[in-house]
Amino acid sequence: MCQARRILHSLRQAARARRLTWLPPPFGRLPAAGRCKSRLAASVGGDAAAGLYARLLERTLAAGARAGRFTRRVVAVADAGDVARMRVWVAALRGGALRGRYEVVAQRQGALGERLESALADEFKRAHEEGEEGGYGRCAVVVGSDAPGLSAAVLDAAAGRLLDGGEQAAEAVLGPAADGGYYLLGLTRPVPEAFDGVPWSTAEVAAVTRRKLEAAGARLAEASALPTLRDVDDWRSLGEWAREARAGEPEDVSDALLDVLLVRQAEADL
Repeated sequence: MCQARRILHSLRQAARARRLTWLPPPFGRLPAAGRCKSRLAASVGGDAAAGLYARLLERTLAAGARAGRFTRRVVAVADAGDVARMRVWVAALRGGALRGRYEVVAQRQGALGERLESALADEFKRAHEEGEEGGYGRCAVVVGSDAPGLSAAVLDAAAGRLLDGGEQAAEAVLGPAADGGYYLLGLTRPVPEAFDGVPWSTAEVAAVTRRKLEAAGARLAEASALPTLRDVDDWRSLGEWAREARAGEPEDVSDALLDVLLVRQAEADL
């Protein structure tokens, strides 16, 4: 009996060690005019910006649902008052295909770095309280919602760098954005130093974060572990991404173009 319990315990521990928690996107907002994409809205208006954001968020959630290395998926909403409406919105996406795939929760309040740190810390705390032994036993990956090139393959590649390779597996992985920020951060343990004193909304975000992770002793995946993707934040970046998408694979173009009118307008403006 004791031997059977030990075997069962070992099997459970092995399964837990392979789990990955995913947190898409940590800064999710309800797609509504005046509530999201303020920089883009200044050029195209609130309704058009909200429509674009809805497509971006839908693409992000669909990619997460297709990724095979994740066992828990969370949308952390910026405004606690929007949690119920966001649940309804997510459940209705793609004919209900995403119903039940995501838990929708409210973010903690604070500055950007504080909210990121809290979102990841809450997941690690949850895993620890569920009985993980010998460490946290899970990884957490947090992503943004404005990188249309984010795919299930990219998410699974991030999971692979954190979960595969035994002692050589990374403890942290960054998905670099073309503007110097990052669209993805994955960790195997809390590293609060990674969010302290980061010059958010600048071209130095990813570089500073990498230095902070290394200084904190986290085993960081190589800079080329994940592809560099473009964020769509404003009128110009929308046009730049549209041109890149058009030059990509045909299936990517058909799936990725967000709003034909906005894309054409943005390209004409460049």
